[in-house]
Amino acid sequence: MEEKRTHLNLKVRPRLKTALERKASAEKRSLGNLAETLLDWSYDRLEAAGDSINLLRLPKITLSRRISVETQEQLFTALAIILRDAPSAQIEKVAGELARLAGKYGNGE
Repeated sequence: MEEKRTHLNLKVRPRLKTALERKASAEKRSLGNLAETLLDWSYDRLEAAGDSINLLRLPKITLSRRISVETQEQLFTALAIILRDAPSAQIEKVAGELARLAGKYGNGE
């Protein structure tokens, strides 16, 4: 059985609405369906970040074609949680391991 839904009314810039309508149309879905999907997705990230200020401070994900966006998001979210909650000694260990791996796999950029 599907979860009960309620109405949400909000104002957005006309340019954003037009862009969202284009995306929804390209995906053959309604604007409301696309908006609900985006809100669900963003709320999960908001919960992980703790609040909207921390959410906006999270590192931007640079897309890589080598691994999925979902995997990249999981890595960045995990790192954000470690940086927020882990003891400093553990953060130092993670930083050292990341630096070692970056040196091993980096291409000098």
